[in-house]
Amino acid sequence: MTDQHILEVHDVTKHYRKRGGGRFGLGSDTVKAVDGVSLQLRKGEALGIVGESGCGKSTLTRLLTALEKPTSGQIRYRGVDVHSAKGAARTQMRRNIQMVFQDPYASLNPRKTVGSILAEPFRIHRDALPEPGLRPRLEQLLEQVGLRPDHLDRYPHEFSGGQRQRIGIARGIALNPEVLICDEPVSALDVSVRAQVLNLLAELQRELSLTVVFIAHDLDVVRHFCDRIATMYLGRVVEEGDCDAVYDHPAHPYTRALLSAIPRPGFDDEPELERIVLEGDPPSPIAPPPGCPFHTRCWMARPDCAHTVPAGHDLGEGHVSHCHFATEVADTDPRAAVDGSR
Repeated sequence: MTDQHILEVHDVTKHYRKRGGGRFGLGSDTVKAVDGVSLQLRKGEALGIVGESGCGKSTLTRLLTALEKPTSGQIRYRGVDVHSAKGAARTQMRRNIQMVFQDPYASLNPRKTVGSILAEPFRIHRDALPEPGLRPRLEQLLEQVGLRPDHLDRYPHEFSGGQRQRIGIARGIALNPEVLICDEPVSALDVSVRAQVLNLLAELQRELSLTVVFIAHDLDVVRHFCDRIATMYLGRVVEEGDCDAVYDHPAHPYTRALLSAIPRPGFDDEPELERIVLEGDPPSPIAPPPGCPFHTRCWMARPDCAHTVPAGHDLGEGHVSHCHFATEVADTDPRAAVDGSR
Protein backbone atom coordinates (compact mmCIF):
# COMPACT_ATOMS: atom_id res chain seq x y z
CA MET A 1 0.00 0.00 0.00
CA THR A 2 1.22 3.51 -0.82
CA ASP A 3 0.87 6.34 1.67
CA GLN A 4 -2.06 7.63 -0.38
CA HIS A 5 -4.17 4.52 -0.85
CA ILE A 6 -6.40 3.64 2.08
CA LEU A 7 -8.55 1.05 0.27
CA GLU A 8 -7.37 -1.19 -2.57
CA VAL A 9 -9.37 -3.65 -4.67
CA HIS A 10 -7.29 -6.19 -6.60
CA ASP A 11 -8.94 -8.24 -9.38
CA VAL A 12 -11.99 -9.03 -7.23
CA THR A 13 -14.73 -11.37 -8.42
CA LYS A 14 -18.01 -12.41 -6.82
CA HIS A 15 -19.83 -15.34 -8.39
CA TYR A 16 -23.10 -16.83 -7.17
CA ARG A 17 -24.43 -20.31 -7.84
CA LYS A 18 -27.98 -20.23 -9.17
CA ARG A 19 -29.91 -23.45 -8.76
CA GLY A 20 -32.30 -24.66 -11.39
CA GLY A 21 -30.00 -23.96 -14.30
CA GLY A 22 -28.58 -26.31 -16.86
CA ARG A 23 -30.51 -28.80 -18.94
CA PHE A 24 -34.00 -29.63 -17.59
CA GLY A 25 -33.37 -27.27 -14.66
CA LEU A 26 -31.42 -29.90 -12.73
CA GLY A 27 -28.04 -28.18 -12.72
CA SER A 28 -26.80 -24.79 -11.61
CA ASP A 29 -25.54 -21.65 -13.30
CA THR A 30 -22.89 -19.17 -12.21
CA VAL A 31 -23.91 -15.51 -11.92
CA LYS A 32 -20.85 -13.30 -12.37
CA ALA A 33 -22.01 -10.29 -10.35
CA VAL A 34 -18.51 -8.78 -10.01
CA ASP A 35 -15.97 -9.96 -12.54
CA GLY A 36 -12.41 -8.75 -12.07
CA VAL A 37 -12.69 -5.29 -10.52
CA SER A 38 -9.57 -3.36 -9.49
CA LEU A 39 -9.75 0.05 -7.81
CA GLN A 40 -7.66 2.23 -5.52
CA LEU A 41 -9.10 4.77 -3.13
CA ARG A 42 -7.01 7.65 -1.84
CA LYS A 43 -7.50 8.98 1.67
CA GLY A 44 -9.99 11.84 1.82
CA GLU A 45 -11.37 11.48 -1.71
CA ALA A 46 -14.84 10.61 -2.95
CA LEU A 47 -15.05 7.89 -5.61
CA GLY A 48 -18.30 7.57 -7.53
CA ILE A 49 -19.27 4.19 -9.01
CA VAL A 50 -21.98 4.37 -11.67
CA GLY A 51 -23.79 2.04 -14.04
CA GLU A 52 -27.16 0.56 -14.89
CA SER A 53 -29.09 -1.63 -12.47
CA GLY A 54 -27.52 -5.08 -12.26
CA CYS A 55 -23.99 -3.96 -13.17
CA GLY A 56 -22.57 -5.10 -9.81
CA LYS A 57 -22.38 -1.79 -7.90
CA SER A 58 -24.29 -2.91 -4.79
CA THR A 59 -22.53 -6.29 -4.72
CA LEU A 60 -19.23 -4.44 -4.68
CA THR A 61 -20.35 -2.40 -1.66
CA ARG A 62 -21.11 -5.60 0.26
CA LEU A 63 -17.63 -6.85 -0.54
CA LEU A 64 -16.00 -3.58 0.53
CA THR A 65 -17.78 -3.70 3.89
CA ALA A 66 -16.95 -7.40 4.41
CA LEU A 67 -20.64 -8.32 4.44
CA GLU A 68 -19.74 -10.92 1.81
CA LYS A 69 -16.52 -12.65 0.80
CA PRO A 70 -15.18 -12.36 -2.75
CA THR A 71 -14.89 -15.48 -4.86
CA SER A 72 -11.34 -14.43 -5.73
CA GLY A 73 -9.10 -11.40 -5.47
CA GLN A 74 -8.28 -9.18 -2.51
CA ILE A 75 -9.68 -6.09 -0.82
CA ARG A 76 -7.13 -4.35 1.40
CA TYR A 77 -7.69 -1.66 4.01
CA ARG A 78 -4.40 0.01 4.91
CA GLY A 79 -2.58 -2.94 3.38
CA VAL A 80 -4.47 -5.65 5.29
CA ASP A 81 -6.88 -8.07 3.58
CA VAL A 82 -10.30 -7.24 5.03
CA HIS A 83 -11.56 -10.81 4.61
CA SER A 84 -8.61 -12.63 6.18
CA ALA A 85 -8.17 -10.32 9.18
CA LYS A 86 -9.00 -11.92 12.52
CA GLY A 87 -9.73 -10.81 16.07
CA ALA A 88 -8.97 -7.23 17.03
CA ALA A 89 -7.74 -6.34 13.53
CA ARG A 90 -11.05 -7.41 11.99
CA THR A 91 -13.05 -5.56 14.63
CA GLN A 92 -11.07 -2.37 14.03
CA MET A 93 -11.52 -2.74 10.29
CA ARG A 94 -15.29 -3.07 10.61
CA ARG A 95 -15.33 -0.01 12.85
CA ASN A 96 -13.39 2.07 10.32
CA ILE A 97 -15.45 1.06 7.26
CA GLN A 98 -19.13 1.95 7.66
CA MET A 99 -22.09 2.07 5.31
CA VAL A 100 -25.14 4.20 4.50
CA PHE A 101 -27.84 2.06 2.89
CA GLN A 102 -30.04 2.93 -0.06
CA ASP A 103 -33.51 2.56 1.42
CA PRO A 104 -34.11 4.65 4.57
CA TYR A 105 -37.41 2.83 5.10
CA ALA A 106 -35.93 -0.68 5.17
CA SER A 107 -32.59 0.03 6.86
CA LEU A 108 -34.04 1.28 10.18
CA ASN A 109 -35.71 -1.13 12.63
CA PRO A 110 -39.30 0.14 13.05
CA ARG A 111 -39.54 -1.39 16.55
CA LYS A 112 -36.62 0.61 17.94
CA THR A 113 -36.32 4.27 18.83
CA VAL A 114 -33.79 6.43 17.05
CA GLY A 115 -31.71 6.45 20.23
CA SER A 116 -31.61 2.66 20.32
CA ILE A 117 -30.70 2.50 16.61
CA LEU A 118 -27.82 4.96 17.03
CA ALA A 119 -26.61 3.21 20.19
CA GLU A 120 -26.26 -0.15 18.43
CA PRO A 121 -22.74 0.52 17.06
CA PHE A 122 -21.55 1.39 20.57
CA ARG A 123 -23.02 -1.82 21.98
CA ILE A 124 -20.93 -3.76 19.46
CA HIS A 125 -17.79 -1.63 19.78
CA ARG A 126 -17.75 -0.86 23.49
CA ASP A 127 -14.26 0.61 23.36
CA ALA A 128 -15.73 3.42 21.22
CA LEU A 129 -18.01 4.65 24.02
CA PRO A 130 -17.30 8.37 24.57
CA GLU A 131 -16.12 9.68 27.92
CA PRO A 132 -19.07 12.03 28.64
CA GLY A 133 -21.50 9.15 28.20
CA LEU A 134 -23.68 7.70 25.47
CA ARG A 135 -26.62 10.11 25.50
CA PRO A 136 -24.55 13.26 24.84
CA ARG A 137 -22.80 11.53 21.93
CA LEU A 138 -26.13 10.45 20.40
CA GLU A 139 -27.48 13.99 20.73
CA GLN A 140 -24.34 15.31 19.05
CA LEU A 141 -24.81 12.87 16.15
CA LEU A 142 -28.36 14.08 15.52
CA GLU A 143 -27.24 17.70 15.58
CA GLN A 144 -24.47 16.87 13.08
CA VAL A 145 -27.07 15.64 10.59
CA GLY A 146 -29.54 18.48 11.15
CA LEU A 147 -31.97 16.81 13.57
CA ARG A 148 -32.91 17.69 17.15
CA PRO A 149 -31.77 15.86 20.31
CA ASP A 150 -35.39 15.13 21.32
CA HIS A 151 -35.73 13.00 18.16
CA LEU A 152 -33.81 10.25 19.99
CA ASP A 153 -37.02 9.11 21.68
CA ARG A 154 -39.07 8.82 18.49
CA TYR A 155 -39.56 5.89 16.11
CA PRO A 156 -38.61 5.77 12.40
CA HIS A 157 -42.23 5.96 11.17
CA GLU A 158 -42.50 9.44 12.68
CA PHE A 159 -39.97 10.85 10.20
CA SER A 160 -39.95 11.74 6.51
CA GLY A 161 -37.75 9.87 4.04
CA GLY A 162 -35.10 12.58 4.10
CA GLN A 163 -35.03 12.61 7.90
CA ARG A 164 -34.72 8.82 7.99
CA GLN A 165 -31.75 8.96 5.68
CA ARG A 166 -30.18 11.56 7.98
CA ILE A 167 -30.60 9.06 10.81
CA GLY A 168 -28.92 6.41 8.64
CA ILE A 169 -26.03 8.80 7.99
CA ALA A 170 -25.74 9.53 11.73
CA ARG A 171 -25.47 5.80 12.36
CA GLY A 172 -22.81 5.53 9.66
CA ILE A 173 -20.57 8.19 11.21
CA ALA A 174 -21.20 7.20 14.86
CA LEU A 175 -17.88 5.36 15.27
CA ASN A 176 -15.83 8.03 13.46
CA PRO A 177 -14.96 5.78 10.50
CA GLU A 178 -12.29 6.55 7.93
CA VAL A 179 -14.28 5.11 5.01
CA LEU A 180 -18.00 5.61 4.39
CA ILE A 181 -19.70 3.47 1.73
CA CYS A 182 -22.86 5.15 0.41
CA ASP A 183 -25.08 2.81 -1.64
CA GLU A 184 -27.32 5.13 -3.68
CA PRO A 185 -28.12 7.22 -0.58
CA VAL A 186 -30.47 9.64 -2.35
CA SER A 187 -32.13 7.48 -5.03
CA ALA A 188 -35.13 6.65 -2.80
CA LEU A 189 -35.70 10.28 -1.79
CA ASP A 190 -37.88 12.99 -3.27
CA VAL A 191 -36.08 15.32 -5.65
CA SER A 192 -36.78 18.22 -3.29
CA VAL A 193 -34.66 16.73 -0.47
CA ARG A 194 -31.89 15.07 -2.49
CA ALA A 195 -29.79 18.23 -2.67
CA GLN A 196 -30.10 18.75 1.09
CA VAL A 197 -28.85 15.23 1.86
CA LEU A 198 -26.01 15.53 -0.68
CA ASN A 199 -24.94 18.85 0.83
CA LEU A 200 -24.97 17.21 4.26
CA LEU A 201 -22.75 14.35 3.05
CA ALA A 202 -20.33 16.80 1.43
CA GLU A 203 -20.17 18.85 4.64
CA LEU A 204 -19.55 15.76 6.78
CA GLN A 205 -16.84 14.55 4.41
CA ARG A 206 -14.98 17.83 4.83
CA GLU A 207 -15.49 18.07 8.60
CA LEU A 208 -14.63 14.44 9.39
CA SER A 209 -12.01 13.90 6.64
CA LEU A 210 -14.03 10.96 5.34
CA THR A 211 -13.03 8.79 2.41
CA VAL A 212 -16.26 8.07 0.51
CA VAL A 213 -17.36 5.43 -1.99
CA PHE A 214 -20.54 6.81 -3.56
CA ILE A 215 -22.72 4.39 -5.54
CA ALA A 216 -25.21 6.00 -7.93
CA HIS A 217 -26.96 5.74 -11.26
CA ASP A 218 -27.35 9.52 -11.57
CA LEU A 219 -24.13 10.79 -13.13
CA ASP A 220 -25.07 14.43 -12.53
CA VAL A 221 -25.12 13.77 -8.78
CA VAL A 222 -21.74 12.05 -8.95
CA ARG A 223 -20.11 14.94 -10.81
CA HIS A 224 -21.08 17.43 -8.10
CA PHE A 225 -20.08 15.20 -5.18
CA CYS A 226 -17.13 13.04 -6.25
CA ASP A 227 -13.49 13.57 -7.15
CA ARG A 228 -13.20 10.46 -9.33
CA ILE A 229 -15.62 8.20 -11.13
CA ALA A 230 -15.62 4.54 -12.18
CA THR A 231 -18.15 3.23 -14.70
CA MET A 232 -19.26 -0.39 -14.26
CA TYR A 233 -20.85 -2.60 -16.89
CA LEU A 234 -21.69 -6.28 -16.46
CA GLY A 235 -19.57 -6.66 -13.34
CA ARG A 236 -16.49 -4.88 -14.72
CA VAL A 237 -15.04 -1.38 -14.50
CA VAL A 238 -14.92 -0.12 -18.09
CA GLU A 239 -13.69 3.44 -17.43
CA GLU A 240 -12.13 5.28 -14.50
CA GLY A 241 -10.69 8.74 -13.97
CA ASP A 242 -11.07 12.19 -12.48
CA CYS A 243 -14.62 13.47 -12.86
CA ASP A 244 -13.71 16.44 -15.05
CA ALA A 245 -11.68 14.26 -17.43
CA VAL A 246 -14.36 11.57 -17.74
CA TYR A 247 -17.25 14.02 -18.15
CA ASP A 248 -15.47 16.31 -20.61
CA HIS A 249 -13.78 13.53 -22.62
CA PRO A 250 -15.54 10.19 -22.04
CA ALA A 251 -13.31 7.47 -23.46
CA HIS A 252 -15.74 4.53 -23.42
CA PRO A 253 -18.94 4.36 -25.51
CA TYR A 254 -20.95 3.16 -22.50
CA THR A 255 -19.88 6.13 -20.37
CA ARG A 256 -20.72 8.43 -23.26
CA ALA A 257 -24.20 6.90 -23.51
CA LEU A 258 -24.78 7.35 -19.77
CA LEU A 259 -23.66 10.99 -19.90
CA SER A 260 -26.01 11.70 -22.78
CA ALA A 261 -28.95 10.67 -20.57
CA ILE A 262 -28.33 13.49 -18.05
CA PRO A 263 -31.07 16.14 -18.35
CA ARG A 264 -29.56 19.50 -19.28
CA PRO A 265 -31.06 22.93 -18.61
CA GLY A 266 -30.23 24.03 -22.15
CA PHE A 267 -28.31 27.16 -21.15
CA ASP A 268 -25.95 28.64 -23.70
CA ASP A 269 -22.88 27.78 -21.61
CA GLU A 270 -23.91 24.12 -21.26
CA PRO A 271 -25.26 22.82 -24.59
CA GLU A 272 -27.33 19.67 -24.45
CA LEU A 273 -25.63 16.44 -25.49
CA GLU A 274 -27.04 14.33 -28.29
CA ARG A 275 -29.08 11.54 -26.68
CA ILE A 276 -27.66 8.07 -27.30
CA VAL A 277 -30.32 5.38 -27.05
CA LEU A 278 -28.80 1.93 -26.63
CA GLU A 279 -30.77 -0.93 -28.09
CA GLY A 280 -31.50 -4.04 -26.06
CA ASP A 281 -30.80 -4.95 -22.47
CA PRO A 282 -27.41 -5.77 -20.94
CA PRO A 283 -26.44 -9.43 -21.47
CA SER A 284 -27.06 -11.87 -18.66
CA PRO A 285 -24.25 -12.12 -16.06
CA ILE A 286 -24.84 -15.88 -16.23
CA ALA A 287 -23.59 -15.97 -19.83
CA PRO A 288 -21.62 -12.78 -20.52
CA PRO A 289 -20.48 -12.33 -24.12
CA PRO A 290 -16.87 -13.08 -25.09
CA GLY A 291 -14.51 -10.25 -25.84
CA CYS A 292 -15.59 -6.77 -24.84
CA PRO A 293 -18.65 -7.08 -22.57
CA PHE A 294 -20.27 -4.04 -24.23
CA HIS A 295 -19.83 -5.07 -27.86
CA THR A 296 -23.40 -6.42 -28.21
CA ARG A 297 -24.81 -2.89 -27.68
CA CYS A 298 -21.95 -0.71 -28.94
CA TRP A 299 -22.38 1.31 -32.14
CA MET A 300 -18.59 1.35 -32.62
CA ALA A 301 -18.11 -2.42 -32.32
CA ARG A 302 -15.95 -4.16 -34.91
CA PRO A 303 -15.28 -7.89 -35.42
CA ASP A 304 -12.31 -7.99 -33.03
CA CYS A 305 -14.46 -6.65 -30.19
CA ALA A 306 -16.38 -9.93 -30.07
CA HIS A 307 -13.20 -11.95 -29.48
CA THR A 308 -10.65 -9.83 -27.63
CA VAL A 309 -11.08 -8.36 -24.15
CA PRO A 310 -9.83 -4.76 -24.31
CA ALA A 311 -6.88 -3.88 -22.10
CA GLY A 312 -6.88 -0.72 -20.03
CA HIS A 313 -5.77 2.27 -22.12
CA ASP A 314 -4.12 4.99 -20.02
CA LEU A 315 -5.12 8.39 -21.37
CA GLY A 316 -3.05 10.26 -18.82
CA GLU A 317 -3.44 11.40 -15.20
CA GLY A 318 -5.20 8.21 -14.13
CA HIS A 319 -7.88 8.28 -16.85
CA VAL A 320 -8.20 4.65 -17.99
CA SER A 321 -10.65 3.18 -20.51
CA HIS A 322 -11.17 -0.50 -21.32
CA CYS A 323 -12.09 0.05 -24.96
CA HIS A 324 -10.16 -0.89 -28.10
CA PHE A 325 -10.89 2.61 -29.47
CA ALA A 326 -10.47 4.63 -26.29
CA THR A 327 -8.44 7.42 -27.90
CA GLU A 328 -10.89 7.73 -30.77
CA VAL A 329 -13.87 7.94 -28.40
CA ALA A 330 -12.14 10.49 -26.14
CA ASP A 331 -11.30 12.72 -29.13
CA THR A 332 -14.93 12.73 -30.32
CA ASP A 333 -17.02 15.76 -29.36
CA PRO A 334 -19.56 14.50 -26.76
CA ARG A 335 -22.18 16.73 -28.43
CA ALA A 336 -21.81 14.98 -31.79
CA ALA A 337 -24.78 12.95 -32.98
CA VAL A 338 -24.47 9.19 -32.62
CA ASP A 339 -26.62 6.35 -33.90
CA GLY A 340 -26.81 4.04 -30.90
CA SER A 341 -28.57 1.27 -32.79
CA ARG A 342 -26.83 -1.83 -34.02
